[in-house]
Amino acid sequence: DVGNNVQVIFRVFDCHNNYNDCMVNVEVQDKSGPSITCPPNVSLFCGQDYTNPTLVGTVETDPTLQGPLDGLAIDNCGANITVTQSDAGTVACGAGTIYRTYAATDPAGTLSFCVQTITVINNNPFTGANINFPADITLNGCNAPTTPATTGSPTFPAPNGCHTLVSGYTDLPLTNAPDACLKILRTWSVIDWCQYDVNNPSAGGIWTDVQVIKVMDGVGPTFASCANRTFCNFKDDCSPLAPDLSVNVSDLCTPTNQITLTWTVDLNDDGIADPGFTTMGTGQNSTNNYPIGTHRISYRATDGCGNASFCNYLFTIEDCKAPTPVCANGLVVEIMPSGMVQVNASSLLDPSTRDNCSTNNHLQVSFSPDVTDLSNIYTCDDLGQNVVEIWVTDEDGNADFCQTFVEIQDNMGACTGVPLIAVSGRIANESNLGLENANVELNGNMAGNTTTGANGTYQFNSLPIGFDYTVTPSLNSSPLNGVTTFDLLLTNQHILGSVPFDSPYKLIAADANRNGSVTVSDIVELRKLILHVTDLLPNNSSWRFVDANYTFPNPSNPFAGVFPEVCNINDLAPTSPSVNFIAIKVGDVNGTAVTSLNAPVAEDRNAMDYSFKVADRKFDAGEMVTVNFDANLAGMLGYQFTLSFDKSVLQFENLTPTANTSVENFGLNQLEKGFITTSWYQLAAEKMGADETQFSLTFKALKSGKLSDLLNINSSQTIAESYEKGGVIRPVVVEFENQNGATVFGNQFELYQNIPNPFTGETIIRFQLPVASNASLTIYNVEGKAIKTVSGDYAKGYHEITIEGGSLPTSGVFYYRLQTPGYTATRKMTLLD
Repeated sequence: DVGNNVQVIFRVFDCHNNYNDCMVNVEVQDKSGPSITCPPNVSLFCGQDYTNPTLVGTVETDPTLQGPLDGLAIDNCGANITVTQSDAGTVACGAGTIYRTYAATDPAGTLSFCVQTITVINNNPFTGANINFPADITLNGCNAPTTPATTGSPTFPAPNGCHTLVSGYTDLPLTNAPDACLKILRTWSVIDWCQYDVNNPSAGGIWTDVQVIKVMDGVGPTFASCANRTFCNFKDDCSPLAPDLSVNVSDLCTPTNQITLTWTVDLNDDGIADPGFTTMGTGQNSTNNYPIGTHRISYRATDGCGNASFCNYLFTIEDCKAPTPVCANGLVVEIMPSGMVQVNASSLLDPSTRDNCSTNNHLQVSFSPDVTDLSNIYTCDDLGQNVVEIWVTDEDGNADFCQTFVEIQDNMGACTGVPLIAVSGRIANESNLGLENANVELNGNMAGNTTTGANGTYQFNSLPIGFDYTVTPSLNSSPLNGVTTFDLLLTNQHILGSVPFDSPYKLIAADANRNGSVTVSDIVELRKLILHVTDLLPNNSSWRFVDANYTFPNPSNPFAGVFPEVCNINDLAPTSPSVNFIAIKVGDVNGTAVTSLNAPVAEDRNAMDYSFKVADRKFDAGEMVTVNFDANLAGMLGYQFTLSFDKSVLQFENLTPTANTSVENFGLNQLEKGFITTSWYQLAAEKMGADETQFSLTFKALKSGKLSDLLNINSSQTIAESYEKGGVIRPVVVEFENQNGATVFGNQFELYQNIPNPFTGETIIRFQLPVASNASLTIYNVEGKAIKTVSGDYAKGYHEITIEGGSLPTSGVFYYRLQTPGYTATRKMTLLD
């Protein structure tokens, strides 16, 4: 009744047994709470049931039922027992602690409790036993599945209270294995999360094994297409084209970027693999150059299993560019006594007509697109000027035309009886070498223009007699033709009076600024030209001309009067006069300028080098690198050259001249292209001397590198040459001396442009070798066929090979290639008819 109100009736009796009742409410209270004793703390091993009373005990309320592991709860009114415990999740992988709370509550609600600690110990950690990793396996076919469902997975005991095992794998595919098309190294890992610590993998709890999966395949790669291809060559020089000959290839086993491609090309598809006709390579063919024609390329694709597939197709390089016809500036033809004259279309075509692929002697010239329309017949009805079209068709059928005129004259009276005459002449230099391609202008009663031929001659036809005419020659091109540092030296010697010029024409040539005198300012202008600081002489033209019949009143001072640079003809007489001029190349005082394609090259070269010496060194990015250029001036009058530096590695910072040089000796306006030009001379050569620094350059290193790999003396801008007493010209090179005292020559291989070019009789091919070696010079036609080869063992330095025009089968464009064990270079040259 504890906790309840109980109604109680009280009855009172007297001695006579009389009684009376009253009622009262009684509240029953229990002031004594329960007492409780927990089971003792126990330790269990992983896997034991910590809820089993037999292992952990319980709390009894009857002492007679109390076992050795049981606790006891006692209350005067009896007690209700409740049990709560901490989260069983605190026990993981067979280890942890559980706190079990026993509470005894009597009917009055009085609570007593105690806590039992149950400790779980993992006495049996997993050791890796009973893990069975999958065995190695070989599959057939690249499309065979390689998932664990096919290749197998590890087996291991199921999770229990002492361990929790999981597995996973990583793959390493090998496509170049020698014993399989595709080999997969599959690394299996089995982890016991009860032991493994991701932050400390070396502590254990992980077991690994490598399963080798081999995929065997006998099917080669697949080419998407092997169709023939055609490419157009629009290059002006018909130089070989680099078409993209790539193919798309795939394989089931081997990734596309790991398929090995090799190829060969049979030029002209003639099945001949002789040198010069067949090229070979690896990878995709997309940058190789091929001439006009139909060629065959054969690809071989090999996958990682060694299976090979083949693809070959024809590719055609077509000439798609029409010729560039240049008409002669009219043709004046005298009608025959019969009253008619035949004019061939070819006679109206200027020799400067060019086609990118066909030589001029293989071009068809006609009066219309019909290539058989070769000539026209003119009669007295056609007297005067007749406008015509001159069509030029190349060997591939490309055609274009230009317009000019045919002037039919009747000088002998076949139609009218009125005669006319011609004015002709020759323009040559002081040495009587004719100047080719000079412009000659005629003004007066009739006007016209013409150019001089190879021997310097020109002619104006059909001029009415009795009228006044003026003949004016001009030529303003190639200002550096014949102009070198040696000309500056000779000019300076004249100014000082040590070696005066012996000709008025040399004085006019030396007057570079055209102010009527020869001074140091002329040397300054010419040096700017040599150093490429300027491209033209600002106040002068490349050539000047003097009437050949003019006699200088004072040859030592041709500027004392006005010498005639034109020729005036008054009252043209019936006899044809000859109007000749002396041509003067401005700046060229020693007469080395090339006047025509047939003119000899006036150059005395010695094969020995003049060397600048540089201490070779390596450097790191960020360093300031100072380079001293040392040379011995004994016997040397001057030099000029171009110094190239790799601007991606070296950034120019400063130039430091020495006592022998000054900043005026250098051209620094092409630094952004990696070029420094220099021109230096002295009036008298030193008889003896030692190496001394001529100038120093300071660079900032943008990357690490080595000087001998990055600096080079060459003729790319200013021709590299030096001058000894007597005018002997020697090539200029740079020698690098390493720390061991050995001399190296860096990257100083150079193949120069042939001189002259174009040429007719003979030409000189020049080259320079950094070290002594075998070298082969091979001349190819535009179809890539080797025409001529010159081979030999050559010493280090400068060399020349003379090529006779008659040794080549035809005129036209040729390529010449110089090959050494370490270098190759190719240039183009033209042989004229």
